[in-house]
Amino acid sequence: MNQYKVLAFDIDDTLIDDTKSRKIAFSNVSSYLQIPYTEELGNAFITFDNCFWNDFQSGKILIPKGTEDFATYLRSLRFQKFYEFLFLDDSTAQLLNEIYTNHLGDTLEPISGAKETLEILKDRYKIIFPTNGVKKLIQHKLDIVMDSPFEYDIICAEVVGENKPHPKFFQYVFQKCECDKSEILLIGDSLTSDILGGMRNGIDTCWFNPHHLPLSEEYTPTMEIDHLLELTRKL
Repeated sequence: MNQYKVLAFDIDDTLIDDTKSRKIAFSNVSSYLQIPYTEELGNAFITFDNCFWNDFQSGKILIPKGTEDFATYLRSLRFQKFYEFLFLDDSTAQLLNEIYTNHLGDTLEPISGAKETLEILKDRYKIIFPTNGVKKLIQHKLDIVMDSPFEYDIICAEVVGENKPHPKFFQYVFQKCECDKSEILLIGDSLTSDILGGMRNGIDTCWFNPHHLPLSEEYTPTMEIDHLLELTRKL
């Protein structure tokens, strides 16, 4: 096992239960559109949303040249695509994204073991948080998963200008880490952004897989865990 100096934790669905908060935020979008919210509809949106971001990360969704705010463009585009039958214009889609974003922080809960894991590891490693999450919510989310304050760095896609797994994003990671790539371990739940990003950029990875999903042959995480505290034992 490498002697890691830096642990890079993804936030959404790694440290924070993001799925529950997304459903609540989406229910507010449905209310605005006067479409009755059901659990089935919420699940359909989560499935669509996951696929949308996977398609973007794999290059199937392109950002037009000259787009200044790529994050707002993408997050609004998903509502245009999900509600394709409504033929939403750009301004309405942006409004729906604003409603959704404003309610994402209404109900946030830490993933089981998140607080304890960070508390155990914070004095032994440099901790950074590379995330594709919404910039305005990142600090709020981190406050929820920390029992006591410690020094850390945040690498936010909205600031970098690219999402994981883009090489530009990981150049920012390397700048913050100030160590050799071999001394960094990236921990995350997403195969397409965290694991693939680590693989493409020469970083060891730990796949957080609490739902015991099957692992496709194209992904080769360095290690796999189904509970965050398991990481403290493996290290």
